[in-house]
Amino acid sequence: MIAAVFFDVDFTLIYPGPAFQGEGYRRFCAEHGIDVDSTRYDAAVRHALSALDAVQDHVYDHEVFVRYIGRIIEEMGGSG
Repeated sequence: MIAAVFFDVDFTLIYPGPAFQGEGYRRFCAEHGIDVDSTRYDAAVRHALSALDAVQDHVYDHEVFVRYIGRIIEEMGGSG
């Protein structure tokens, strides 16, 4: 028997639904009183990638992803 586990981050193997795209970020932020521009999502992700590139330790650290998501939201115009 062969068993496998796949870990996917940002469209590598699986294209996620709208929750993980610009409109999903806009809806999530709106639920928390943060106004963002969903059209800025693609540029925001490109800008936020540096938060992941800076990581040298390959041990999982949830704070890295918190900073990454925070940067995306900020680049989409969100604050607070």
